[in-house]
Amino acid sequence: MKGARGNASKQATKQALQAVPDTERPLHRYRLTDGTGHWVARLYRAIRAEFDLELKKRGVTITEWALLASVHRGDASTPSEVAAVVGLDRAVVTRALDRAVRSRLAIRTEGEDRRSLRIRLTAKGKQVATELLEASKRVNNHFFRGFSNHEEQTLRDFIDRALANRPQPSDS
Repeated sequence: MKGARGNASKQATKQALQAVPDTERPLHRYRLTDGTGHWVARLYRAIRAEFDLELKKRGVTITEWALLASVHRGDASTPSEVAAVVGLDRAVVTRALDRAVRSRLAIRTEGEDRRSLRIRLTAKGKQVATELLEASKRVNNHFFRGFSNHEEQTLRDFIDRALANRPQPSDS
């Protein structure tokens, strides 16, 4: 009889803990899988693993892909603009541009004044960007199959809200 009561007690504790927000759960009851960040990271890793297969087929890194996509779509045309659009450091983008130029995916051109540098994609770069945009869409559609447009937008809104809560250097 004790086993039945023990199981019922464990079940009641589990249900009670599920009703308690993570931030209020006692630390000794907190598990790795209780954190929303764990699930976001797990989803990211799964999506990234699928997309990495597409990148590998074309010999492109994730940063080069970000550069190619943002230039191809007209969202950016300079290293600084690419860095701002994709949320990376300018030095990281510059290294990706160096690789893209060596791979003949992009070329550097001078802007209106000699200090500004513009990025142009070669025909090969445009082809790779198009193929990877299609692959990105295919991978995302696979993972979010069964989600409505509204549900996907709600998820993005929640992620934006969480990112807005990120501590700023002055918050320390």
